[in-house]
Amino acid sequence: MQTDPPKYKVIKTAENAWQVYALKETKNDGTYEYERMPDYRKTRSLIWFITEEAARDWAEENV
Repeated sequence: MQTDPPKYKVIKTAENAWQVYALKETKNDGTYEYERMPDYRKTRSLIWFITEEAARDWAEENV
């Protein structure tokens, strides 16, 4: 049985901040990849979290 990948990942950056990456379908062919959230192309802003817990809390509400 195949398990679904997590809907988001929280990754620590080189600057010791945390960023959220959400699982997004790349095309209509069933392939997926992780994209940084929020989508900078749409919001023109990036969110960097000071703690992993804050990043996970935000992801649970927004992904």
